[in-house]
Amino acid sequence: MAVIAEIPILTHRILNLLAEVIPPDKHRLLRERLELVKPLFGSFLTKDDGDAHEAFLIASSQYAYPRLEVVFLLLSIVGPLQLTKLVRATADFASEMLERHGWRLGEGVQPLRNAWETYAQIGELLTQNVPSLNQVRSLPYGWHMTSTKMDFSLTATALYLEGEFPEARVARLGYLCQAAESEAANVKRILMQVLFPSDAPEEKSKSLRRLFGSWQGDDSLNEDLKSLYTSRLYRSSEPS
Repeated sequence: MAVIAEIPILTHRILNLLAEVIPPDKHRLLRERLELVKPLFGSFLTKDDGDAHEAFLIASSQYAYPRLEVVFLLLSIVGPLQLTKLVRATADFASEMLERHGWRLGEGVQPLRNAWETYAQIGELLTQNVPSLNQVRSLPYGWHMTSTKMDFSLTATALYLEGEFPEARVARLGYLCQAAESEAANVKRILMQVLFPSDAPEEKSKSLRRLFGSWQGDDSLNEDLKSLYTSRLYRSSEPS
């Protein structure tokens, strides 16, 4: 069940979805925790000096621990089934929000829409496989930071569309839209590997063996490199 605890995305309006199912004091506590982490999103969005990728990694790393605190607090308040319902409700809310305000993101709206669609698919996977997830005793490799980066990207852009951070920089918004799409896909990929183990390690070994024997100019070299090392450099136009 540790996997489920990593998923919820929280903003002020998304927290309104919980208002009817949790006590007012707990609801207020969650809002206070959100206020504590908002400066991390604002700092990233309102500055455009320096390398965006480096700033994103630093901000996501700083967000990792307070995010876990919020996740554990949420898990102590609502049960696993309510969390899966929250994931679905959040995806629906985000879809409606993008229909109303997505134009503010320019070309970034489609990657962000793709990210939220993937997020909804993740919610369906969670809902349909709760018994399997009950058997998970440890988080899969890379899950924590990948889900944190997805969370940071989706939360920051959602807060912007809710009216926060009016001074947000266009380039930083574009970067986060691309990052959200890529990291959501990564979260889904890792979750699929947990739920449906495959022969991925063997495929990786085959690629490594091919690389070892490749000559310069080998047509398969670039494809093998791409499959083994996925870039995290999200640019304002598209990931490289």
